[in-house]
Amino acid sequence: MDRRDWDQIAKDAGFSPRVMRQRVQELVDTMVAQRVEATQLVFDMDGAEARMVERVADLIEKNALRIAGRLR
Repeated sequence: MDRRDWDQIAKDAGFSPRVMRQRVQELVDTMVAQRVEATQLVFDMDGAEARMVERVADLIEKNALRIAGRLR
């Protein structure tokens, strides 16, 4: 998805494309900022494997940053 796709989703939902892009960026920023805390929370769960938790956290962050990069 690129910026045009996000703009179209916003228009279809009755939102301002600019506001939608800002909100998505805010969510990405929050996800990245909370990664360490969220990773630790999951790691502390029974049965969690450190390597798997880190791998999934890394994939989530990379995907979020990729989405943010496409908003421009």
